[in-house]
Amino acid sequence: MKHMLLGFMAVALIFCSCSSTPFVGSLSPQAAKRQAQRDFAAGKPEIYKAGGYASFEPGIEESQKPLVAKLPRDSRLVGCTNPNVQYSEGYATAYNKEIIFLMKDGHQR
Repeated sequence: MKHMLLGFMAVALIFCSCSSTPFVGSLSPQAAKRQAQRDFAAGKPEIYKAGGYASFEPGIEESQKPLVAKLPRDSRLVGCTNPNVQYSEGYATAYNKEIIFLMKDGHQR
């Protein structure tokens, strides 16, 4: 009985630690920042939208909207049926902030 309880606790501990592990991969904030730098260097910056039922442009303050008004919008991360929607806000925020930083930092093309 003790072994079964100990086994159950070990499985629960592993499950909880995995679910709290930060997402790392192609939709991580770090990957978004690198992609923004590549897109900007290629002369193709854009603004990512995020969200499930209602989309929005995270990481852009009201005062920054005129700066990015003419950039194309990317809605690939939007949608309640998108399996990656839970990562969309973090990715879009990091990407958009990096694009704004690059544009404001005198790197404008």
